[in-house]
Amino acid sequence: MINDMPPARTLGPRESEVLAWLESERRRSVTIDEAAAALGWSSKRTREVFARLARKGCGAMPIWMTETGAGAPRTATARSGGRAAELRGCRSVHRILRAWYRDARITAAVQYTLREDDVFPTGLVTTDLTRAYPALHEWQQWGLRTRERPEDAPPAGPRCG
Repeated sequence: MINDMPPARTLGPRESEVLAWLESERRRSVTIDEAAAALGWSSKRTREVFARLARKGCGAMPIWMTETGAGAPRTATARSGGRAAELRGCRSVHRILRAWYRDARITAAVQYTLREDDVFPTGLVTTDLTRAYPALHEWQQWGLRTRERPEDAPPAGPRCG
């Protein structure tokens, strides 16, 4: 099993910064100009870093999306916007799960946090476990239905009720 794992890749600070930014943006792809503007780099430097990542095989590796929940806009802040924001977040989870389902590079999407955490508020149920956020119903919809082949259809619409 260990022999089936891809070889380890050592990333430099700039390469790691690009990957961290892409993960934080939850974007499947970006243009060189978008990345350069967001990272504060020149287009030339950005192209060079992306080329190094490609040479190291980072573009062809399977991707696991982790902590996919909807919640507070920033770490260590409370959720805001009430029920309407929770429903918007749930619909966002549905949209992103559908996009990831169509992307052959993404082989897993995981929601690690069930119970809300004050520092990382993206849980599926409240801290006191008395209420489920709408995104829980969306995850149940995705997880309770077998889709054994890549061409099997994902859920058609959000279940945020």
